[in-house]
Amino acid sequence: APVCLVSIIGEQRRGKSFLLNYLLRRLRSPDARDGAWMGRETEPLEGFEWRMDEQRVTKGVWAWSQPFWVPAKGKKVAVLLVDTEGSMDIEGNKETSIKLSALSMLLSSYQILNIGCRVKDPDLEYLEMFLQVAEVVGKEYGLEPIQHLDLLVRDWSTSLVLGAQGGEQHLKHIRQMLEATTPCKHPKALEALKRSSSRCYLMPLPGKRITMGSEGTLRDMDEDFQESLRDYVTALVSSASQHVRTDCHGALLTGTQLAAKIQNLSDVMKKHRFGFSSPCQMAVTFHNQRVLDRARTDHAVFLREK
Repeated sequence: APVCLVSIIGEQRRGKSFLLNYLLRRLRSPDARDGAWMGRETEPLEGFEWRMDEQRVTKGVWAWSQPFWVPAKGKKVAVLLVDTEGSMDIEGNKETSIKLSALSMLLSSYQILNIGCRVKDPDLEYLEMFLQVAEVVGKEYGLEPIQHLDLLVRDWSTSLVLGAQGGEQHLKHIRQMLEATTPCKHPKALEALKRSSSRCYLMPLPGKRITMGSEGTLRDMDEDFQESLRDYVTALVSSASQHVRTDCHGALLTGTQLAAKIQNLSDVMKKHRFGFSSPCQMAVTFHNQRVLDRARTDHAVFLREK
């Protein structure tokens, strides 16, 4: 079956797992209307492990154990959710960030880049690296580097305009800022953000009760945050069937085919534990491995034909 894989990556302690758990609630209640899927006012948030404190919770990459099926023009699409260890922090390992970025890009057809407060230069620098890795992975595995990209800005407080409308304005400002520098400081990021498949969404602060140790209940959220969360999750799930994973030629990938590519990438990473200090180094490592694999295949064919 076709697969829509929603993956989230970004800074640690910025509510990535929290968001995915509300996506879980929506996917578990496909027929619910008017926000009823969000649950009871006092219902604790469960699913991917999460908590509100300074210590990271998610380590590595975690996929939810079962797909959720959504209708799509007479057939069904399997929606999978993937949580990723927080990155972009001073305690983090750059090599680990590159590996996680590569795996996230290989997996996803709907990529969320989770950002705090506003899109800053370090975020664009990270996105630039992220895109370099995506191109490397895409070229070696026959995958489109990015099918859909959401810049999800959390804790927005700069203006009163939120959601997709505010995000469109913020994204326009970012593009203008990047275009104003010569040469462009982050050319790949600018190119990606100009695509129709990229968008920005602004979420306000969740409220003190959420950030001070809440169980993630609706009762503890500020009203504008709850509304923003509901709208974002609803829109994402409604469009999931339009974001199925394809290869670089536009052919649909099944879950089995995608799993094979993931396994191959994981094997390369295990073989070259110290070969990913930069996107360029990663490109060389992947290229060398593919050349070696082709040589082995050609040699095996030669021996059989003798």
